Amino acid sequence: MRSLAASLSFALLASCTHSSATPPTPLATQGGEGVRSSLDERIARLRDDALASHTAVNFIRDLTRDVGARPAGSPNDAKAVAWAEKRLVAEGFASVHREIVTVKHWERGPAAGAILAAKGRKLPLELLALGGSAATPAGGLDAEVVRASSLAEAEALGPNALAGKVLFLDVPTARERDGSGYGRSWSSRVLGSQVAADRGAAALIVRSLATDPSHPHTGNTHSRTLPSVAVSGTSADLLRDTLKQDPKAKVHLEVAARTLPDAESANVVGEIRGHERPDEVVLLAAHLDSWDVGEGATDDAAGCAIVTQAARLLAKYAPRRTVRVVLFAAEEIGVMGGTAYARTHANEVEHIVLAMEADAGEGRALGFRARVPPARAVPIARIASFLAPLGVEAWPGDPDEVGADIQPLHEKGVPVIRVHQDMNAYFDVHHAKSDVFAHIDPASLPQVVAAYAITAYAAAELDAPPRR
Repeated sequence: MRSLAASLSFALLASCTHSSATPPTPLATQGGEGVRSSLDERIARLRDDALASHTAVNFIRDLTRDVGARPAGSPNDAKAVAWAEKRLVAEGFASVHREIVTVKHWERGPAAGAILAAKGRKLPLELLALGGSAATPAGGLDAEVVRASSLAEAEALGPNALAGKVLFLDVPTARERDGSGYGRSWSSRVLGSQVAADRGAAALIVRSLATDPSHPHTGNTHSRTLPSVAVSGTSADLLRDTLKQDPKAKVHLEVAARTLPDAESANVVGEIRGHERPDEVVLLAAHLDSWDVGEGATDDAAGCAIVTQAARLLAKYAPRRTVRVVLFAAEEIGVMGGTAYARTHANEVEHIVLAMEADAGEGRALGFRARVPPARAVPIARIASFLAPLGVEAWPGDPDEVGADIQPLHEKGVPVIRVHQDMNAYFDVHHAKSDVFAHIDPASLPQVVAAYAITAYAAAELDAPPRR
């Protein structure tokens, strides 16, 4: 593989217009000279500071303890917004404020299910309603099951092939260090309900998009008109094996979910103000909301901790550009905070020199990939040299993956660097009752914080090359 410098040396971000603001006295070197130390020296000290810091795990602990689960539109969502504002102020961020976002408000309610097998046997299913699911009729529903091993197989069914039946999308998620197994199975949960509804189905069952088969995982789905549930891997295996022996076996489902009127939430914003180019912004993003079945520790209290602590650490190195942290609302139920932010800040897009998002848990940073419009750039090879001592290298993963909340900004031309983390265990707890602080492994957090801090600081400091 070519080196990162060779493969990305011609990637460009937009050249930046200098602000007329008068800079403060430059940060002195450790030796006490009245001049600003070199960028390499400052990056090295920032890296050491980050690797020695263990504040990120405290942030995760406090958010999960003080607030807990934070589903969009819920009372705990409002509590999380207030908590985040107070925390950013306490940690020294400037311009801390909330930006109101209207969000969907869905409540899970109780759900239950069973396989109605031969000889009157009733085999319980471990399940959770999917986000946005409709309710079953009072007393539930009984229906035959049509199994499909892929979304494409379900899409190939005729217009009424599922009339009155339950579609069972049996698509496993492979355990991959880069999370690509989830990327391959993701569409079965998100799009499956609409495919089922379009073919007359009475309900949808999906195999949980989880690498731990012992309990069900929830997540968003597109159709709001169909009862939709995810079953644990163990229950999915049981249903698959039962259908092999008895193709006419039925399932019983009861779902009491409901969609309430839209609610008010907010993106929470704080800044480390740039001393020379304050109107130019490096944006660090995570999402504040979570699903309701755990504590939202890995997804995404960890991401909130990573970006806030990265920004806090680089503050003492007086970045030339502003570093802005945005904790987004309602990512889980439909990327509502990220979409609203891109719309509201559309006139600032040319001034956002880089965006990064943390939404991959606390696993070690392994690599990074730049998604850069041809006319805009910071020197990517230089950033690579700063990250190399952390073991963070060029990443050959999906070049289109930038992060859900910053995707709307990227579509408007904002450059993105994606830090790829070790996700080997991430999908064991993702969207599940096991996503709690007790399952957080703090060992790798300082290294991940260092990767974000270094990349953000370099982008805030480096001169961009001219347009070409």
